[in-house]
Amino acid sequence: MTHVIEAQNLQKDLKVGFWGHKKAILHDVTFKVPQGAIVGFVGPNGAGKSTTIKLLLGAMKPTQGQISVLGQPPSSTQTKAKVGYLPEIQNLPRTLKPVELIQLHLHLSNSSHVNNTSHIDGLLEKVGMRSLKDQLLKGFSKGQQQRVGLALALCHTPDLLILDEPMSGLDPIGRKVVRDIITEQKAQGKTIFFSSHVLPDVEALCDEIILLNEGRTLSQGPINQIFGSHHSGYELTLGQADKILETMALPSGTTVQRQGPHIVVQVDSQKECLRLLQQLEPTSAIIHKVEAMKPTLEEEVIALIEQTQPREVS
Repeated sequence: MTHVIEAQNLQKDLKVGFWGHKKAILHDVTFKVPQGAIVGFVGPNGAGKSTTIKLLLGAMKPTQGQISVLGQPPSSTQTKAKVGYLPEIQNLPRTLKPVELIQLHLHLSNSSHVNNTSHIDGLLEKVGMRSLKDQLLKGFSKGQQQRVGLALALCHTPDLLILDEPMSGLDPIGRKVVRDIITEQKAQGKTIFFSSHVLPDVEALCDEIILLNEGRTLSQGPINQIFGSHHSGYELTLGQADKILETMALPSGTTVQRQGPHIVVQVDSQKECLRLLQQLEPTSAIIHKVEAMKPTLEEEVIALIEQTQPREVS
């Protein structure tokens, strides 16, 4: 398997505070990004995601460790020409228009598209900003600036997209635009590496995730491999069960709610589910469905991080 990004034993120390004491931001970060994959980079605030991205872009050098991006050092001219980057915070020049800014980026990257009006219009159409292409950026909202930033990341047709919180500041329509672009880029054989706190989008889009916490790689791989097939309880969908449930002693933690004509009961374990089914069997209640509830990616990530936290000794 070809890997577009290879990071091995990365450590990064930064000087902090008035006296400039060294602090290790990254301790031992190791991961690989397969070619043509969508890889989510997740972790809590302060985990080291932004520092890692700066290393991948060649904006910083690691204190220790090795990085290869597209088979080259990240700071090489050949690499930079093939990488599209969307920062989390857009600092776009307020006195330019989107079309002018894209032309400037194409010129700086020596792209053959620099005078290609249809290419520029197509980019702005893709991100939903063509109608505003001749307006000054100073009047743009955060979400609109984010869309223009995405057009800049795509303008030189890169092989690798590195997106830092691409959903930041976007409304639901804007998020769909970004999701569609990421999916389209993968279909074209491109590789997408993006950090996000919007874990439902990560779960829906990504082939793999890399989980970072406190400057260390906790895990990498397909979501179902990292977390397995854990269950967070069982859900029973019942009919004609209102009065029957009122007479039953339900386990602690059980939730009961009405959904249209049905009653939905959630219990914490398989044992409690089986006990409830046994209690319902001789009654007139109708059991429409019984299914295991899968925890969300957010719940799984939080649980894994908590498992790795050192416990305080009392």
